Parts: sequence; structure tokens; C-alpha cells
Amino acid sequence: MSSGTGEAPEFDSAADARVRRELAEFGSDPGAGPDIPPEVSARIGAALRTAGGAHTVTRPALSRTQRIALALGIAAAAVATVIGARMLTHDPVPMFPPGPTASQITVGTAHPPFPLSEAELRTRLQAPADLGPLADARRRTACLGALGYPPGTDVLGGTQLEVLGRPTVLVLIAGTAPGEVTALTVDSGCSAADSGLLAQTTFTR
Repeated sequence: MSSGTGEAPEFDSAADARVRRELAEFGSDPGAGPDIPPEVSARIGAALRTAGGAHTVTRPALSRTQRIALALGIAAAAVATVIGARMLTHDPVPMFPPGPTASQITVGTAHPPFPLSEAELRTRLQAPADLGPLADARRRTACLGALGYPPGTDVLGGTQLEVLGRPTVLVLIAGTAPGEVTALTVDSGCSAADSGLLAQTTFTR
């Protein structure tokens, strides 16, 4: 029943139980009492609807601190998702800088081009040998031994040259195949301990 202030009436569980019990008795026994007037029936229905609403569970509103914590959690999850996606789509960064490639090593250790052309080398075969310090058979044998050639290797000719500002000796020896000649350019101080090989090439007579 309204108090005139616009507020909903307080719910009385005992009265609700009594009303429900009486309604059940009236419903089960049509002759138990007179017909219920429409206005009474309406008031009973309103009371039951109000009672049902009183049992509705209302979720408490989140406090300001809880709302901030929830927002921070959502933001952190979004950042983690973005970082994970970038890591999957990008190549991993190597832990150590790459070393020199095989081609770079080869270029760094390769001998310079041979100082004479094949035509010039063939001309030297026809000229008298000028081996300079290697004209001494003992030194020449020691030098060729340092290069892997056995004693008694046949020397076909040679001459003294200056390569890159250094005094060198061109030595021409027989190759491994018929008609093949190996040309060696060695430092003038070539010895058994250090061949001083500067350049090497092979050509045919």
C-alpha cells in the first residue's frame, strides 16, 4: 500500500506467504468463498509483482579503483598481443655479427695477377736464363723444395723482375703434362724456410 511519498511499500514475507496460501485454498475449492472483486485481485497482483522484484539480485557497481585496474589489464593484454605479432612477422636478430664470407677470405689471400703475359713467358723460354741469386744450384734447390718440387727439377728458364717494388725472380719449370710449363715468381731471398711465392701460373709452349 502506498504511503503517499512515491516510495515502494516494504515487502512482508509473512503476508506474502499468507496471501499465497489463501489464493491456493480459493483456487482449489471454488465454493470456499465469494468471488474476489476485480480491485482486490489487481491489488494482490501488484503486491506479488513487487515481491518478485524485491528478490532480484543487483550487481554492485565497480569502484573507480576497480575500473582503472580493469582498463590497465586490458591495455597490457593489447600491448602483449601487438609485440607477439611483430616478433612472429620479423626475422630474428643474430646474437653475434656475421663473420667474413668465403669469398671475402679468398679475395684477401689470393695472389696478385701474374706480372707477365703468356706471350712474354714464351719469349723468356727462348732467352738465356737470368736467375740472379737463384743461379746457385743449392739455393735454387732449397727454394723449389719449399714450394714442393723435388731436387733435380728441370728449370727451363727465368729472369729477374721487380713486382710491387720488390726484387723477384721468375722461374720456369716443366709442368705435369706434356708441353705444359709452370711459371713461378718468388722473392729474391727465396729459401727452404720461406719460398716467398708471389704469383704462379701455367701455360703451354
